[in-house]
Amino acid sequence: MIRSRFQELKRHLQSRLVVLGIAREQFSAEIAKLKVLPGGHEESEAGNHLCTLVYECELYFERLPKANLALLACLVAAHLEEHDDTRRSSADGDPEFTVVDLDDEYCDVMLAVNFRDPVFVAPCDPDEPDALEYLGAFYAVRDFEYFVAEDGTVERAPLHLGSGE
Repeated sequence: MIRSRFQELKRHLQSRLVVLGIAREQFSAEIAKLKVLPGGHEESEAGNHLCTLVYECELYFERLPKANLALLACLVAAHLEEHDDTRRSSADGDPEFTVVDLDDEYCDVMLAVNFRDPVFVAPCDPDEPDALEYLGAFYAVRDFEYFVAEDGTVERAPLHLGSGE
């Protein structure tokens, strides 16, 4: 399964609409741009890195009480700080709020946020409906079992001595 940091933020903000003082129909969100970067072919605990999805999202808040604008900004900042583990190491930039004053009490807000979600694949049966051919084998986006020995012993391994010994 591909982790979507955008969907995580969207669900978080949807759960806080009452606190923000807006109804569900006053909120919408969409992906505005999507770019696919090559993954690098490295294998890790997450699987084989197929690609990275880099995308810009726009979230709209209609008739947000101006008194709650700072709260909205803090909700976004706290969520991203806590849950977006790629943000600090990438050049995705900071969230941008565009605010349109409607009157003394309300404003419309458009929030633009960039995300990047790495996509990892694991080997699968070629007959599976979501199978894709990649590096001469068949893979699907799913959890990957990767085992790392934390300790152990090696028996009957060839003895390798340093230079000239």
